Amino acid sequence: MRAARALGILAAAAAAALASPLSAGASPLGGGPSAGAGPSAVIASPEGLPVSGPSGWACTYTNPEYMIHSGGATLAVQPGAVRFTVTNAPSGQWSDPYITAGYDVDLNSQLCDSRVLPGGGGRHGWSYALPARLGGTGAIVASVHDVTSAGFHGDTGFDIWFEPSPAVNTYNEMTNQGAAATEIMIWLSHPGLGTQSSNPRYYPVRIDGRQWQVTVQLASGGYGRSAAHPNGWNRVNFIAPQVSEGTVSVKDLFLNPFFSYAAAHGWLRASDYLMAIDQGAEFTHGTMQVAGYALTGVK
Repeated sequence: MRAARALGILAAAAAAALASPLSAGASPLGGGPSAGAGPSAVIASPEGLPVSGPSGWACTYTNPEYMIHSGGATLAVQPGAVRFTVTNAPSGQWSDPYITAGYDVDLNSQLCDSRVLPGGGGRHGWSYALPARLGGTGAIVASVHDVTSAGFHGDTGFDIWFEPSPAVNTYNEMTNQGAAATEIMIWLSHPGLGTQSSNPRYYPVRIDGRQWQVTVQLASGGYGRSAAHPNGWNRVNFIAPQVSEGTVSVKDLFLNPFFSYAAAHGWLRASDYLMAIDQGAEFTHGTMQVAGYALTGVK
């Protein structure tokens, strides 16, 4: 999940020493790097410069502050705006650019709190305080305006991570917690990707006035297990019927009921910590942009 006036030598050096990104190289079936992915440097972009590479990142310079994570693509960013445009992405490989509140590339978006806001008279931004225990947040509501290009193949929406301990906050740790870790994805659009639920009794379901299909892959069934991550993690997808390319717009989507639905089925615990809320895309073809994004309710 996703720097500042040259970003400060100390912050950049600390970032470069950290391990693999939280969700670089992700696919809809993996939610993160392939099994063979190893540690990589975390590269922070100076204010306003393009963000690129598997683990490039920048701050939004807004209130609240967010981190923008490149996820293998090249992004155009604009300080003072919660949006980005994908200007280039490798065809045939998974890219996953996101705007993040919380942890991404093993960094917390609170790092952006030290950035002086453009035209702000020396004022600093602030980011949402994550991790936060479920029940300790308010009503989390999001409005999204994403736009995908012709030929886009992938999904747009949310990637949301939960852990029983706030100390488990790197991708490698979070994907090796077994049933203790849960990733919830909310696909707002998914051209080129299937929608068939893994268990018919879980769909269709109506949440916040909208219809969703649900797919579930659990660590207890082997999801995410590999030589590098022998325990895996739980993954729950809420999939909207919309699959077309172009504009994907959702206003005031209430996220808490998705968490409650997962908890009611035993895929999430009420005592878990909300680690990150990512909004963006995972795709192998085409380009996209987050043209507008607003998130409220995280303290």
